[in-house]
Amino acid sequence: MIACQLDLRKGKHHEIAVDHCGICHSDLSMLDNEWGFSQYPFAPGHEANGRVVAMGPQAATAPSPSACAPTGSG
Repeated sequence: MIACQLDLRKGKHHEIAVDHCGICHSDLSMLDNEWGFSQYPFAPGHEANGRVVAMGPQAATAPSPSACAPTGSG
């Protein structure tokens, strides 16, 4: 696993402190490149929840009370 840094001084990014994250068999297949099209770095898990801890200047307003459930694959 490789840690990635986002530059939150610009752009639309949100930094989320993930409290819980689930992975499924498809995530493990992608992690192991079983299907031959994985691209790394790769962050498995698409069922997560956490807290917004930082936002870029163009980011949409954080949900209140800064709790969120990100969606999307990897």
